[in-house]
Amino acid sequence: MKRTINHALVFAVAAASTFCSPAMAQNFPVKPLRIVVGLAPGGGTDIIARMVGQRLSTATGQQIIIDNRAGASGNIAAEIVAKSPADGYTLIDTIAGQVDAFLPTIISGLPQARSGKVRAIGVTTLKRAAVLPEVPTVAEQGFPGYEVSGWYGLLAPAGTPNDVIATLNREVVKVLHSPEARERLAAEGAEGVGNTPEQFGAYMRSEMVKWSKVVKQSGARAD
Repeated sequence: MKRTINHALVFAVAAASTFCSPAMAQNFPVKPLRIVVGLAPGGGTDIIARMVGQRLSTATGQQIIIDNRAGASGNIAAEIVAKSPADGYTLIDTIAGQVDAFLPTIISGLPQARSGKVRAIGVTTLKRAAVLPEVPTVAEQGFPGYEVSGWYGLLAPAGTPNDVIATLNREVVKVLHSPEARERLAAEGAEGVGNTPEQFGAYMRSEMVKWSKVVKQSGARAD
């Protein structure tokens, strides 16, 4: 799986799985699905969730409800999904990476940069972003090897059946690989990956190990 910083989009469906009858997976989905977004409307996570949701609705023939539940750094949304039935009908759009007033993802920072409200001084990918080719990488500016990745992913509650996960993953990957989605993502400065649940799970675990070391070495503490 190729990872790119601040303009990468990693989308798969990952969850602990249980046994599922063939009939359940064959008929899934039979009612509307809900994607819970832990941030307010208009941000990068919301934009991606709505784009994927719209196309997923067309593919499945079911309504996709985007439920914005901002607050507590995404914990409110995470708790809602964790307590939902493990049937694949409630998902959460997860974001990771350096996202604050000075290090936004390209999706959230590009409009401000294009309007002249802020000045982009560097991107944290190993290569320059196609939508901001004039902006050098941090590595080019004296920090060789510097790379910080921002990504988005779709998660289901633990215990969601294997076959339901496989169905969701197949449909989401189709969406991300469609010409329309690729064009829309590229315009936003993102790149669709569409990997497997196993690959996505392994990537998330590697990210936790990586950033745990960074936090420990920095001496940062949660107040």
